[in-house]
Amino acid sequence: VRQPSPFVMDSPRRGHRWSSWWDEFKIYVSLLGELSSERKKYLLLHCAGTEIQQWFNTIQIVALPEEDVFTSTVRAIRDAFSPTESLLFEHFRLSKKKQGVGEPVEDNLTRLRGQPKFGRFACGSCKVSFEDKIILDVVFKNTSSPRLRQTVFERGSTKLTDVLPLARALETPSAKPKKWDRVKL
Repeated sequence: VRQPSPFVMDSPRRGHRWSSWWDEFKIYVSLLGELSSERKKYLLLHCAGTEIQQWFNTIQIVALPEEDVFTSTVRAIRDAFSPTESLLFEHFRLSKKKQGVGEPVEDNLTRLRGQPKFGRFACGSCKVSFEDKIILDVVFKNTSSPRLRQTVFERGSTKLTDVLPLARALETPSAKPKKWDRVKL
């Protein structure tokens, strides 16, 4: 099992990259089995690389009463590197993601679903998620298939769960125009 690549602190979108790096590290450390809190801390610092180690040695960490050394280390790094959430900015970024020509709807959806984890697309007080609604808007607006857009309009589909089967059906070979009929041999 390969350890995660070292984390580079000074490149763009550090907070988003930190979240992805942290997910990769959690998988890596879970494969190593049971480790003490102190060993996990040193493993984290080792995997994160020299830049993180040098930065970490310059900060003071005050552990909360219920925290072990690993948890307080993670909290300090997370607090410093976690992305600041801006619903407006994240919604804007998501709306710019277009489906590539020939890109399957599932691949496009995977890219779109990866984005909202950095922005809370939910009502702050009622906790109702708008993620599917926002993703549906982006799929509808930025699809590479005008036929999908037309079908969604005609059927009045308003849920992502209704639109995905339509998109998949339109991607099947039988739903695509037969270009071979026009080819002269």
